[in-house]
Amino acid sequence: MCGFVGTFAINGVNKKNLSSIQNALKTFQSRGPDEQNAIISDNCVLGFNRLAINDLNTGQQPRRFNSSPDQESNNLLCFNGEIFNYKELERQYLQPPYCRDEVGVLVDLYRSLSTRTFSLLNGQFSIVIYNSVEKRLIIARDPFGIRPLFYSFTSDKQNFYFSSDIRAFDSLGIDKSFNPYELARIHLTWSTSKDKTIWENIRQVKIGTYTTISLSENNTFKEHTDSFWSWPEIISNQNRDNSTKITNQDCNQFRDIFHKSIISQTMSDVGYASYLSGGIDSSVIAYELSSISSHLKTFSVTFDDEQYDESSKQILVASHLKTNHYPLQISDEIISNSFKEAVFSIQQPFFRTAPVPLMLLAKKLKLSGEKVVLTGEGADEILLGYDIFRESECIEFVNSKPDSKWRYHIFDSLYSYLPQFKNPRYRRLAVDTLMREGDYSVLKPIQSRLSNNLRTLMSFKESDKIGQSVLHNLIEEYREYTINYDLDNIDMIQLYEINNLLSGYLLSSQGDRVSMASSIEGRYPFLDLDFVRYSFSIPKKHKLHANKFKRILKESYKDFLPKDIINAPKIAYQSPEARSIIKVPGMMDDLQDSNSKIYQTYDYNKVSKIISRVTDSNSKSSRGSYGDNLTICVLGSLNLLF
Repeated sequence: MCGFVGTFAINGVNKKNLSSIQNALKTFQSRGPDEQNAIISDNCVLGFNRLAINDLNTGQQPRRFNSSPDQESNNLLCFNGEIFNYKELERQYLQPPYCRDEVGVLVDLYRSLSTRTFSLLNGQFSIVIYNSVEKRLIIARDPFGIRPLFYSFTSDKQNFYFSSDIRAFDSLGIDKSFNPYELARIHLTWSTSKDKTIWENIRQVKIGTYTTISLSENNTFKEHTDSFWSWPEIISNQNRDNSTKITNQDCNQFRDIFHKSIISQTMSDVGYASYLSGGIDSSVIAYELSSISSHLKTFSVTFDDEQYDESSKQILVASHLKTNHYPLQISDEIISNSFKEAVFSIQQPFFRTAPVPLMLLAKKLKLSGEKVVLTGEGADEILLGYDIFRESECIEFVNSKPDSKWRYHIFDSLYSYLPQFKNPRYRRLAVDTLMREGDYSVLKPIQSRLSNNLRTLMSFKESDKIGQSVLHNLIEEYREYTINYDLDNIDMIQLYEINNLLSGYLLSSQGDRVSMASSIEGRYPFLDLDFVRYSFSIPKKHKLHANKFKRILKESYKDFLPKDIINAPKIAYQSPEARSIIKVPGMMDDLQDSNSKIYQTYDYNKVSKIISRVTDSNSKSSRGSYGDNLTICVLGSLNLLF
């Protein structure tokens, strides 16, 4: 795990360009505190911060190489992340001797296969390759977007900058004009558009693609993006066998393939640890890791407020597996005191405070001497574990049997961890809302999510206009998928969750950016591409059938983990939100200042009403409404960025 920054200049580069890249490296040293290096080619400077995890003595970057033996070595390559199958690729595609490190394998694969290389990689990566002969720069990003990759052109279009960290652009003089549309998109989908950031002039490489920047004959930049991975295609082609029976053979195969994923992702010369939330996903990872390590360290977040706390399940699993367990107790005050640091690490507005405890947990790992942690992100998207998947199944059942006495009871287990759903009257109203028709076109399967989030846009100036614009563009984006691919309701939800919540938030704001603030590399065995391909090859009903979710995961590990873990309801990881944010020093003064920059986009009077509701209900037991929490969190983080 590391980070890079560089420039591709039309008129060539010099020592001044080299110096600016070296200065930019200092803005994100936590991504790679072990080693720093920058090298210069004819039209490119490439700088690298290294977090040494594999090939400790030979893995230096950037790597200079030639295209052929008779050419000067002036091409450049570096990457951020891990290529878990690099040894297999070396043996399959390259000539001996088989002793290359990860970077060496990437270099030689590119020499032999050019951009076909990206489709062969099983890993989490952002990669940059500069070809000095062809005056061409290629930047690529993994299929889930686990590792970040941003880029920008200077205003005169003479320089192209790229980096693993958005903070680098400040020192490079890139104007960070704010994009209100992308802020509205965060309200609606919890992430920005696929190739955008909240800054007008800074974009990001789309997941599963590579972007080529080349010099044209008239000495200007040409930009082109190609895909090497297609989520709509993969999801639409998954196994649609209606078989619901899960056999012992199915379970054995599932455990075997997931165990291989675990083994692959423990590739490390410095060891590894595991997060343990108390849910089935992290518990299965901890089980598999404990089967190959007798000294496994597990780390958990616990809360003073029992509404958020799952420590009893964490202790149960840690005791069952006999791990060395390290809990981190979190209070409202701890979140308040650490909120600013989290915002500056994430560099994007976010809609809930959940990243803050995870940032602090990564610090705890670092203090214990760890550099690598395995965690369970992606299991819900790949194995259909979210309540919204079951919500769709429930709605389909009710529509098919409108007179059924189970019309309301079938929804009882959904969102059961939220206090408001424990109120029968509220739950009945919520179910009626779920069943209501709405003008969401192809996004009808996620109507409840979109309708809830659209209401949070009421705090914007011209809220109707911007809300309809964002919704319209989102619908058109997904309509294109339905034209080209055969996608049912569950497929559409799965595609939406992977594109937005997973890649745009869980793996970035709540993943890479807060863990790397403490130089901790996160790894995600459920997102190992071999396991992902397998999971799409088994019948969909092995994952979700009626109201039962993650069926094959639970069935495969029911004899290896406590029943209370296997049978526990799905509970989303959350932490205290608005009530913590309003206690951030100086926050309330800023939010109540009508001259604040945030009120160029938000309506001051509407926000004042939200603040009044939050402060009036400010108590240890009050969670507040979903909309108020989301708005205050986005506003608070945006205010700090401004």
